[in-house]
Amino acid sequence: MAKLFEKANEWFQQSVIRNCKKAAHQGDSQAQFKLGLKYRAGDGVERDYNEAVRWLTCATKQGVTIAQYYLGLCYKNGEGVERDLVKAIELFEASTEEAEAKYNLGLCYELGEGVDTDFEKALEYYEKAAEEGSANALYKMGEYYERDDFEKSLDYITQAAARGHAQAQYKLGEQSQDFRDAVAWYMKAANQEHIEAQYKLGNCYKYPRGKLPGLFSMMNNHEKAAQWYRKAATQGHIEAQYNLGLCYKYAEGVKMDEQSSVAWMNKAAQQGHCAAQCYLGQYYYTNNEFDKAVEYFTQAAEQGFANAQFNLGYCYQFAKGVDRNCDLAVEWFRKAALQEQISAQFSLGLCYLDGISVSANAKLAVEWFIKAAEKGNEEAQYNLGLCYKDGLGVEIDLEKAAQWFERAANQNNYMAQYNLGNCYKDGLGVQIDLEKATIWYRKAAELGHVEAQYRLGICLMEDDKVELAINWFEKAAEKGHANAQCRLGIYYKGKDNISKALEWFEKAAQQEEPEAQYHLALHYKRLYRFEAAIELFTRAANSGHSGAQCQLGLHYKDNNDLDEAAVWFIKAAKQNDVEAQYQLGLYYDEQWDVVSAVGWYKRAAQQGNREAQLNLSDCYYNGRGVEVDEAMALAWYTKAIADDNVSDADLENAMEIYMERKNGNSKKPVVNEQGVMQPTMDNAADFVSQEQQVETKTEAESEFKTETEVEFKTETNGETKTETETEDKAEQASEIIVNHTRYPKLEKDKAVDNMKSSEPVIVITENSWQRYGMFEECHMNFTFMNNTDKAIKYIKFGVAVVNRVGDEVKRNSVCYTGPYEGKVENKVSLYTGHDDRSGVIGNCIFTQVGIDYMDGTKTSIDASGIHFVGGAPEAIVLDAKRELNIDPSEYGLAVTNTYWKRVGMFDECHMYFDFINNAPSAIKYAKFFATVVNRVGDE
Repeated sequence: MAKLFEKANEWFQQSVIRNCKKAAHQGDSQAQFKLGLKYRAGDGVERDYNEAVRWLTCATKQGVTIAQYYLGLCYKNGEGVERDLVKAIELFEASTEEAEAKYNLGLCYELGEGVDTDFEKALEYYEKAAEEGSANALYKMGEYYERDDFEKSLDYITQAAARGHAQAQYKLGEQSQDFRDAVAWYMKAANQEHIEAQYKLGNCYKYPRGKLPGLFSMMNNHEKAAQWYRKAATQGHIEAQYNLGLCYKYAEGVKMDEQSSVAWMNKAAQQGHCAAQCYLGQYYYTNNEFDKAVEYFTQAAEQGFANAQFNLGYCYQFAKGVDRNCDLAVEWFRKAALQEQISAQFSLGLCYLDGISVSANAKLAVEWFIKAAEKGNEEAQYNLGLCYKDGLGVEIDLEKAAQWFERAANQNNYMAQYNLGNCYKDGLGVQIDLEKATIWYRKAAELGHVEAQYRLGICLMEDDKVELAINWFEKAAEKGHANAQCRLGIYYKGKDNISKALEWFEKAAQQEEPEAQYHLALHYKRLYRFEAAIELFTRAANSGHSGAQCQLGLHYKDNNDLDEAAVWFIKAAKQNDVEAQYQLGLYYDEQWDVVSAVGWYKRAAQQGNREAQLNLSDCYYNGRGVEVDEAMALAWYTKAIADDNVSDADLENAMEIYMERKNGNSKKPVVNEQGVMQPTMDNAADFVSQEQQVETKTEAESEFKTETEVEFKTETNGETKTETETEDKAEQASEIIVNHTRYPKLEKDKAVDNMKSSEPVIVITENSWQRYGMFEECHMNFTFMNNTDKAIKYIKFGVAVVNRVGDEVKRNSVCYTGPYEGKVENKVSLYTGHDDRSGVIGNCIFTQVGIDYMDGTKTSIDASGIHFVGGAPEAIVLDAKRELNIDPSEYGLAVTNTYWKRVGMFDECHMYFDFINNAPSAIKYAKFFATVVNRVGDE
């Protein structure tokens, strides 16, 4: 039906044109006028300005006044004739009875077209035309009064709009405060092909602010928005072209079509539209056409478009389409940042933080981060959190750090979510809340943050949600997280799924994850693949893994390299590895350094090592390295055999026998061939009852009630360093009940009783004692710990060098405790660790240190040192030749096989020998003695 109607209408129009032409050719003036208008407008015929002028001229000659007006328009606009403004004015003046002719005359006088400019005359013509109802003149009068009389202006414009003036209708739409009225006027103007009204109407459909009852709904009608954008865009409206491009990009009212989007953006960009140029830059950047991207970014940036300035800066910073130029990058970032471009503000902050083409200035970085962060940039918020966390450019403020992390986290910044999880887990700026920590770890984990996936697994594992934990470990492990891979290995190992455990251990071990290397090494060790096991233990140990360090120690011990074993035991023991502490105790015990042995036994015993508890018990019982304390010996022994099902009767009898011993009726306990006390009724003193444990604990607390310092000395490149660890014995006392060792008690050195008094040969200076006199090219010094000279009133000391043997070694003495890590220059080399022999002399302990020569000659004793009960380090280290053929009783020396025992006691002081002229093992033997004449206090 519609097609039939169109056909019928087309036939009717053709009939009208035929009739009109026929009448015009027959001289009908009105037909000539109408035919002229049709040719001018292209109404029913093809537009032809020449034919329009021909027929309008014919009508004018026949006195059709209005034809003169339209012919004047042709001369004014140069339509079908050469433009002739004078002729146009003549024709307008000839047709002044026509309102539109008056309007055009006013226009000519306003613009000075064909006449001199005359605003008053122009206004006169406008006013007359407006009075006669000219819509154009009414609009002109509205414009004239717009500044001085808004109400009068609005009245004129409303009259013009009512008479169909498209620009007046558009203007009323712009001025209206009522959205519905505005849309109604836009619609009227748009239907008259008003290009701006069409664009604005498109905006109304795309961004509605209400409904128009009875007219149409304005609820996000993207389809109609696209239609009106297209009408305006087709007429060349630049903003409509840009918005139509967006419609195709985001499928708003049209099907998504990237090529159509680019085509419309290109039309807008060619007209200089900044946003369209930036869009094209981003399009080409995404498609790796960086040269084109930079071209469009530059066009927009040079016009001041902030987003393009930031993008161009980014290209310069990361060499995308241009050579890397951080100076230009910072320049464009700054231009964009000053226009409040958020990403540019953040990027400029990073430049200041990292010192990229500007002097590093964390304070300025924070200022730019704050600007971007307060506008909602989640990256700036996250980085600002890091600044407050680490004190970069601001004082450390963990509370503010957590706040900024949370703001970024709420925008799904997974780095911020992960850090916020850490805050809640560790109580950084917030109260510890493991539930919230888990929540934030989960959010970051779900966004793919690998470390968050691992930590979420840890939290779930701690909450006994093993299956969920394993699920997250697997996610992290599949992305290469070494710790997660190791966790899976441990999990599957516990499930006896060895093949799967090994698979994960191997993956983690390849990433140098020490725990995985350790477990993998244990597996190889069980398979007797010792070479592979040791290689992995070594890698893990070098990364600080205490278990691997202990295993290396056991390996070297099994291969009789005790010095190297001691090195690794010490590393592991300092990390609280209980087995290493016990093994280190054995090492020192076997080297006769019982004081050091007791210290390590005690540490291992406190962690529940049964063997260490037994050995410590023996030390207390036999007075090895400590004062004899049977109560402590019994208490540690009781702790060690607590799980041995000792009967109540035995425990009660133990208390009775212990009390008898305490009152002077001591019964000697029974020991086996190795010197270990046996838990029998005959040896009941080795046990304590429940009641006695209370008393024993009190005695134990008396030993541990103060803080003491345990010193470790290491020597590297000739420098001796002392590390001090503090033990709070009061806290340990409740856990400790005492130890028992396997070695027989050593006899106290009888040389102490043979010491003789003589005049002192030592003078006291402020904080050291200087021995004066020369003994065969050697001298000695005393140095006090804590710079105190009150511990000893004075000491008598003498040394006589009996015989000097050659200059075989260039270095003669080393002062240290603990292992020596490295090599001594020249001809002396120390293994890491040392051979010790120990014993008790009065209230002091001595230690002999062994030195190995590079020529392979092993001296079992080349130096001796003294350790004091109470924490003082070795007192004397002196060098000697391998064999000592002297009479101990003559010189106050106690010589056992090939080691020396220093005689005497010094409270909180030590001394060392140093030889002049680098005299080497130049002493065949030395005779010396020391006597404490008077002691001041027990500091």
